Amino acid sequence: MVDIGTIAAAVSGLNTAREMTQALIGVRDAAVLNDKVIELQSVILAAQGNALTAQSEQFALLQQVRELEEQMARMETWDAEKEKYELKDVRSGVFAYARKEGMEPAEPPHHICADCYQNRQKSVLQKVTRMPGRAHVLVCQQCGSEIYTSGHWQPEHGGGRRRR
Repeated sequence: MVDIGTIAAAVSGLNTAREMTQALIGVRDAAVLNDKVIELQSVILAAQGNALTAQSEQFALLQQVRELEEQMARMETWDAEKEKYELKDVRSGVFAYARKEGMEPAEPPHHICADCYQNRQKSVLQKVTRMPGRAHVLVCQQCGSEIYTSGHWQPEHGGGRRRR
C-alpha cells in the first residue's frame, strides 16, 4: 500500500524547497547564497526520492491488482466451464467428468480427468489401446492418471501415475 508518510515527506520536502527559494531572493552574500543553494538541492533531492518511492509502491500495487483481476477472470471462466460437466461412472465405480447433454457449443463426446477437474484444469482423457491384453485405457496427459475401460493392466503396459 502507498505509504502516507512517504507522500507526506515528499510534500513537506517540496514545501521546504519553496520556502528556501523565497529566502534566497533576499540573500545578497555569495557565500551564504551558495550554502542555501546546496541546502535547497538536498531538499529537492530528498523530495524526489520520496516521490519515486511512492510511485514505485503505487506501481507494485497496480501490478498486484492486475494479477488479482487476471486470477478472478480465470476462476470465473473455469466456473462457467465446469458447469458444463457432470461426474459419470466410466466403469463400475471409476469416475470421470463428461459433458452434460445439450450444452452449447456442441463438442465431440469426451471425458475429462476427475483429479485435474478438482484442480481447476480441463484435461481431456485420451483413448489408448494397450497390447498385449487388448486393454482400452483413458489416459490423462496432464497428471498421468489411467482409467481402464476394458481389459486389465499388464506389467508390459508400464503406464501412468495411477491405474483405476
